[in-house]
Order: sequence, then C-alpha cells, then structure tokens
Amino acid sequence: HTPKNEQLDVNLDLKTLMSSHTLTTQERLIHLMKQLFAGGGERSKEAKERRSLSGLEAVFERRFETHGLVGEVFTITNTECNTTNLVEKDFYQTGDLALALSHTQVKADETVSLFVIRASA
Repeated sequence: HTPKNEQLDVNLDLKTLMSSHTLTTQERLIHLMKQLFAGGGERSKEAKERRSLSGLEAVFERRFETHGLVGEVFTITNTECNTTNLVEKDFYQTGDLALALSHTQVKADETVSLFVIRASA
C-alpha cells in the first residue's frame, strides 16, 4: 500500500498504476494529471470540442486514455487585448473529474494549457 504522504513516481508504468488496487482513485487521477503535464499522450487528428469562454479560444492538442479514464490537453489562447485571470472552474464541463491550468494568468495573444481528466465514454 502506498503511504498517503509518499509522492507518486511519474515514471511508473501507467497501465500498472491504473490497474493497481492499492492506489485510491484520487492517487490515480493525480498520477494521470502528472503524465499529461509531463507531455504524455498522443496527438489526435480527431478534434475534441471544448466550450470556450468570451475572449478565449480552446484548441484540442492531445489525449491519453487508459482503464476508464481520459486525459486531454487543450491550448487556451487569449484573443483579447487585455491580460486575463483564469480559474479552473470556469472551464468545467459535465463529466470532468479534474482540471488544471499551466498558468492562471494569460496576456493578450498568449496561450496556457488546460489539462482535463474525465471518465471515458
């Protein structure tokens, strides 16, 4: 059993991790998010849609799917003239289990990454 305070190794084999009965769902979600932050996942020709907020454009980049969970990365571009402050909850959609932003502030014409974990359909 993994102690609660022990940090998960991002280099663990993800299939082994996701099928492990010793890890909690929260620990599995955290590890999948770390995989996405580290660049894991495949680029896909299949475009995924994500609701965009006013002044922000969301473009699908890549996804990772394993054992009932899907991790997706979107690039969020600020199309406005002003710096915009972002919070994860503004991007929440039904079915999302976890959201994270690479930065919480985006200047005009700059981008940040949105990391999404949801249950696979």
